[in-house]
Amino acid sequence: MSRLSQRKDSNKPNKNRRSLIHQTDVKSAEAIVRSQRFNPGTGGLYGGGIYFANTIEACDGKALHKGVYLIADVYLGRTKAFKKSEVVKNAVDPQKILSEGYHSVVGTKMKTGREFVVYDPDRVKNIKYI
Repeated sequence: MSRLSQRKDSNKPNKNRRSLIHQTDVKSAEAIVRSQRFNPGTGGLYGGGIYFANTIEACDGKALHKGVYLIADVYLGRTKAFKKSEVVKNAVDPQKILSEGYHSVVGTKMKTGREFVVYDPDRVKNIKYI
C-alpha cells in the first residue's frame, strides 16, 4: 500500500481505532455514558479537545477531574505526534492541527503511557465504565 493510500485510509472513521481511557468525576461520567457523547474541553496542553490515555497510570497523572474511568473506541484518524518538550501549554492550536489534515494528536514522551486528544466528539464511540 502506498503512503498516499495509507493517508487516505487513516481519514476514514473506521480506521486507526484505539480503545482508550478517560477519567472524570462521577456526575460527568454519568452524563457522558448516558448521552454517549463527550464535550471537548477549552484548554489543556494540546488545546481544547477530548483527552484520553492508553493506561490508567497516564490518566491518573493527567486528569483534571478524577473518580471514574471510562473506556471508549476512539477513531484517531490521522494523528500528529508531539514530544512533551515540543509543547507549551495552550500553544497547540486545534484549528491549525485540523487545517494540516490531522484529526488528533498524541503525546509520546510520558513515562506512564501516551496521551491522545481528539477535537471532534463524533470520533468517540461506545463509551463504557471500566
